[in-house]
Amino acid sequence: MSDRILILHLSDLHIGTGEMKAEDAKLTIRSAERRRLIERLGSYLRALPSAPHFVCVTGDITNRGDSRGLADFLAWARPLMDEGVLPPPNRFLITPGNHDVKRRAADAEERFAAFYDVARAFPHAFIPGHDPRLSTTSFDATATSAGGMQVRERLGSVEVLSSQPFLYDRDARLLLFAFNSSLACGTYSEESAALISCIERALEMADGDSALSRHLETLRDQASEDLLLDAALVGEEQLLYFEQQMTAVRAALGSHWQRVTKIALLHHHVNPVWRQQLELKPFECIIDAAQVKQSLTEFGFDAVLHGHKHQNGVSLDTTVVPTSEGRSSEPIGIVSGGTVCGQPALNDRQTFKVVILEGAGRRESAAVEEYELNDTADPATAMQTERRVYRLPLAEVTPELHDDTSLKTLLDAELLELVLAGLPAPVTRIDGGSTVLDGDTTLVAEKARYRFASMIEVEGQRLFVDIILASSRLDFRQRARIHWMLVDVKQLAAIAPTPSVLLIIGNLADTHFGRERVPGEIAASIVELKKAFAPALASGLLSISERSVDQELLDRLDSKIPAASRRSH
Repeated sequence: MSDRILILHLSDLHIGTGEMKAEDAKLTIRSAERRRLIERLGSYLRALPSAPHFVCVTGDITNRGDSRGLADFLAWARPLMDEGVLPPPNRFLITPGNHDVKRRAADAEERFAAFYDVARAFPHAFIPGHDPRLSTTSFDATATSAGGMQVRERLGSVEVLSSQPFLYDRDARLLLFAFNSSLACGTYSEESAALISCIERALEMADGDSALSRHLETLRDQASEDLLLDAALVGEEQLLYFEQQMTAVRAALGSHWQRVTKIALLHHHVNPVWRQQLELKPFECIIDAAQVKQSLTEFGFDAVLHGHKHQNGVSLDTTVVPTSEGRSSEPIGIVSGGTVCGQPALNDRQTFKVVILEGAGRRESAAVEEYELNDTADPATAMQTERRVYRLPLAEVTPELHDDTSLKTLLDAELLELVLAGLPAPVTRIDGGSTVLDGDTTLVAEKARYRFASMIEVEGQRLFVDIILASSRLDFRQRARIHWMLVDVKQLAAIAPTPSVLLIIGNLADTHFGRERVPGEIAASIVELKKAFAPALASGLLSISERSVDQELLDRLDSKIPAASRRSH
């Protein structure tokens, strides 16, 4: 398998005829034309530069447990798998959402029956009442893959022998684990069930009193609706299995465990989403979010994929590890999926995402590409021009612009052209090998010689041009770098007149690469840097040009990079 792994993240497809109800606190879609919308997604997937290796579906495939919508999902996916647009079923991993369960069902078997008809076609999160009980299995580190389902055909039907809610691929160095967070959705608490039962008994006792019966029926119907839980819960059984199974996998893989990218998926969010749309609901995140995040942190999981809020987002969670533990923050990346056919959150849009993992060693970051589903544009064109790209840190490393050499190269060139265009005199570019400073060969090896971004000539003056992209405050490292280049340039007496250095500083504070702890600290550090090199500035040996970089510029440059040719360290 390639060192470049693509994971398609789909969430909240909401296929089917059922409409979202008022208690979802989201706007309804009347005459939603969901079949047209899901076919639109197929057109976009056919236009992807490369087919995904894995597909993660984080719940709400349908509406209100509508079996027709679930069947439509299968009917939609099968031809795409046959065409090679989507991978085979054993490379899917799906988990149910609160809309995938039958509400007010007597037990888990009835609640998940319609969803299981789809789930048993793919590896999936644990489905109570249908899957065999969760049990830890031995793990063979030499196997090319593990997890998923084992089935056999018996008497004309498919029998599920085992169902493990994870996928491990040795060549892809990837482990995906699915939690079912919808265990408490569409159910009543014991107290609520008892209250509704009391109203039912009172209704029986009111036989013959039509006015009282009408009031009691109204009370019963309202209580049945208001007391119905839509709570998100993973539960002790799944967490215990996760910890036991991951302990076995980690022990079997040994040091290779650190090179495996580990991603969890579930329907509900474990953290509030940034600028989250407010809803009046008794439960916000999953009830046991703290326990889930602690378990994920203990086993070094890199990211969580979820849906539910119909709100796009890519963020970091570092809140789970208390400072009393004396450990690093170990951030977990959080990818919030939008919706495909449902109503987006306010000011959001219908989307899908592709998570890109690259590199042969331990992966330090991932690219998350988000594609807006546009009704009017050609999919191939829209995907290139309207794509948004986010960097997600892996392996406890905060992503930097330098991790994406394709984007950095374009930004360097953009800043250089902006600065050169603003110079008062004509500029002659003399780029080439001469942009390399030899340095003191008794101190610096040949490969460590300093290469500038460019060399120019302005009115006979030779200028070495260097570019610093500042995502956080400039400190002694940048000062040492500048001091080194100034000393070497000053010693180039063979060049007449004496050359100088033009330093371009791009301030990334207003982009998603910005790492300012205090607003304005990058700009303040540039002021301090100028003070430190005041003699060089006064003599003309050094000049500094500052440029602010905004997210709009990065997005424009990002759109110029074909997805298939993106380069990273």
